[in-house]
Amino acid sequence: ARAQTSAYWFTQTATAYTNWLNAGKRITMADTGLNTAFDRSLVINKQSQQPAFGSWPAATNPAYAYKVWVRDSAVTAMGMDATGHLAEAEKYWNWMASVQLAGSSGVLSAGNWYTNYSVWQANQSISFVEPEHDAIGLFLVGVYRHYNLVKATNAAAATTFLNGIWTQVTRAGDFIRNSVGGNGFGAADASIWEEGIEYNTFTQTTYAEGLNAAKYLATEKGDTTRATNYLASAQTIRNAMTRSYLASPNRGLWNDSNRYFNRAVNTDGTARTLVDSSSDLLWVFGLLPTTDTRVLDHRIKVLSTVTHDNWGIARYQGDEFYHSSIYSPGGVNEANAAEPVWPQMVMYAAMQEHWTGNDTWALARLQWYASRTGRGFVTPGEAVDWTNGQPLISTAAEPVTGAWYQMAALGYLNQFDPRMPAIP
Repeated sequence: ARAQTSAYWFTQTATAYTNWLNAGKRITMADTGLNTAFDRSLVINKQSQQPAFGSWPAATNPAYAYKVWVRDSAVTAMGMDATGHLAEAEKYWNWMASVQLAGSSGVLSAGNWYTNYSVWQANQSISFVEPEHDAIGLFLVGVYRHYNLVKATNAAAATTFLNGIWTQVTRAGDFIRNSVGGNGFGAADASIWEEGIEYNTFTQTTYAEGLNAAKYLATEKGDTTRATNYLASAQTIRNAMTRSYLASPNRGLWNDSNRYFNRAVNTDGTARTLVDSSSDLLWVFGLLPTTDTRVLDHRIKVLSTVTHDNWGIARYQGDEFYHSSIYSPGGVNEANAAEPVWPQMVMYAAMQEHWTGNDTWALARLQWYASRTGRGFVTPGEAVDWTNGQPLISTAAEPVTGAWYQMAALGYLNQFDPRMPAIP
């Protein structure tokens, strides 16, 4: 390092990152802050990827101890794929495959992942809330997308990738399919907010769309039996989700009394009617058409219930994390009020608004994101304090938040679409 001047190294670094950004997708919008926020979120994600094996810490702030949430990292890899940085994405998908459980371990079985892994060691799990099964479906969706992106320019490389990861694809798909119970749902879990075991809309969406992706991959591999079975189970889960929450003997997730999707069905069969914006994932992945009246009504319910800071959206009603929760990584009262707003949830809304022609609101949400980043457009953490518009530092910078912004911005420009083909 001392062989050259500091100015030389600054120039070398700037040139290297400019070349890397230019090798993928960049955005050019009239609001230049959006472009800068996009580029810098990508640079941060590139910098924070574990160089030896490809995982991402949940946050670059040590308050989260550099834990790797496989769910969050899977979405960060989706962002890399969406922005055209396929080598970084493939490194992650192969790492994720390498740490998948091949057999049982505690409450987990083959096809699963632990919730957390060490960023420093390739296969070291960290004890945390288990089980969180949403990573299983996200893995399948991510592999499906990566395979198709590679196949578009190099069919041989795509085949090599899929062959190398096929065992893990089948373990994941088989786990979801075999976990479907008499109520039509896949296995209950503690995702996405790690507060209790339930059949929640977020994870059930990842199950259905994961099986949808696995059906396609099985077809590519000529495994017609699995393709048929995966599709049938995807339909079963989707049908259970859209069933009325008053149905008997098995409740669904659709609250037809108040026109929105409930947070969950509890494991005792009762409804958990909490309004939770993570349920919006069902339109992000296209479980229902974006113009479906249930989707439109669900959006209105979420926005009318948990909107703050003009364009911000909280996780759910009465959310005390970052405010009064003892589990907050920043300590009690890092946020000055309950229901801090999460940029990730805002990006879900921006996607749906663009798809329905409401680009005024979609653009406003992208601009809200950029205005709530850290100094220099540094990716924020999980949440923003709506009382003062300040990003909460304890989880900043958060790679997955940057990835959701990348995908929403590209979606706004019609350069990316996260929705899966419709489940028949």
